[in-house]
Amino acid sequence: MDKKNLRFLWRTLLCGLTFAAFCYTAPSAIAEDGWDEEEEVEEGEEEEVVLSWDERKKEMEAKMEAQIAQRRSLLQQQITAERAALQIEGLVRRRIKDPQLGDFQLLRLPGISLDWKKFNRTPPKSLQAIVEQVGEDAETYAEDRLHPEEQKRAIRRQAEERFKMVKINERVSLLLRGGRGANAIVDNQPFRGANDEYVQLGNRQVIREDLDREDQAKFYPDVNAELKEAFVTNNCGKVDVEYESLVSAYIYNNTAEQFRANFYVPDISKPTASLRTAKPEFWLPMKDFVERVRTNLINRAIEQYKATELPQWMQEQGYFLVDKVDGSGKEWVDEEEKTAREFKPEQNNMMGPDGMMMGPDGMPMGGPGMMPPGGQMPYRR
Repeated sequence: MDKKNLRFLWRTLLCGLTFAAFCYTAPSAIAEDGWDEEEEVEEGEEEEVVLSWDERKKEMEAKMEAQIAQRRSLLQQQITAERAALQIEGLVRRRIKDPQLGDFQLLRLPGISLDWKKFNRTPPKSLQAIVEQVGEDAETYAEDRLHPEEQKRAIRRQAEERFKMVKINERVSLLLRGGRGANAIVDNQPFRGANDEYVQLGNRQVIREDLDREDQAKFYPDVNAELKEAFVTNNCGKVDVEYESLVSAYIYNNTAEQFRANFYVPDISKPTASLRTAKPEFWLPMKDFVERVRTNLINRAIEQYKATELPQWMQEQGYFLVDKVDGSGKEWVDEEEKTAREFKPEQNNMMGPDGMMMGPDGMPMGGPGMMPPGGQMPYRR
């Protein structure tokens, strides 16, 4: 074979090898390109998001709260303050004692009536301002009735007159303490002098202890000052007591009336509240009282709604009321959680290590022809 033919043959062989290599690698490249495209498609698809029960529970509770809030908004429109005031009138009239609101009988007394149509008035004066004003009026009233300072000045004059001391040579008459007969009487005798033991009256020495305290005050300055002070203190004290009594009576009779006139009512949630009490801590603005009753009525309606209509709405939304896992009560769950709880964990414990269903006695279970791994039935004594 000449060189020309040899070169032709060699080129032909190289072309064949090149073509064969191309045929071998092309399917792989195509396959790889196809796989990548498939992966790109899968990656472009949205994966389904699986929420845990805790997350789903939050969504459920949010729905419940939104439904309750919607009902509360409706009730707030229906149960107005005016309606609450009308209901209060009925509760007072029937003397109802409510465990949450208080004793409405405390708002009903003969001769006293509250105008609930004016419940929304703002009190013109604060409770403290009313207390101070009534206190001032009470003192003015007592001053006008008693004139206590004038009485006290008169008492001091009486003390000076009653306990006037006897001067030397001034004649006195007195009765000895515990004495009997003529010797017990000292009649119109001049006072000559006195010492710590006796008093000289005329020609007679009278032992000091035979004189009562008021007679001693006529001759002894220390006794005189003591009895005079006691007399003034005691009688002026009586004036003060009478003065305070008049002030207290005026406050008691007028403070509660002023509270009511300024649109306050007793706080009947306190058992000692009264339409006549003068203690400001037992009163509150009528508008606040009505609003408190209104809020309570709305809350009660919400609780009633939760007990009756809300469960029906929850069932319509696809929820189920089931026992809590810890057995402490009931709770709402969705169908997925209900199904998960119904599949009790102990059922999984019936599966043996070899994948066989185990009976209550711990032995494998199965129908006819079913054999445990290994092909032999267990031997049981």
